[in-house]
Amino acid sequence: MSTPTSSAPHLKSEPNGYPAIVEKGCVYTVVELCKRLRWKSHSLRQAKRLGMPVIRFGSRDYCISDQFIDWFEQIGRQQAEEFAEQ
Repeated sequence: MSTPTSSAPHLKSEPNGYPAIVEKGCVYTVVELCKRLRWKSHSLRQAKRLGMPVIRFGSRDYCISDQFIDWFEQIGRQQAEEFAEQ
C-alpha cells in the first residue's frame, strides 16, 4: 500500500464545529456568534457593556453581522486611538 501524497494542506476540523468566520449579510444568535469568535461569557459581557448591537426576540439574543462588524471595527479604531495617545 502506498501513502497518498498531496500538496494540498490538511485542514483541521473546527474544535467546536463552527468556522471562525462572521459573514456579512447574516443574522446569528449571540451563542453562535460567540462560538465563531471563540468568546467565553466574560468576553460577551464586556462586549455588551461596550455597546454590542443585540436584538432580543423571545428568549434569544440575535446579532446582525453587518452591524456587529461595523461596531467591532469602531471599537478597534477607538482602542488604536487611545493607544496612540499614550
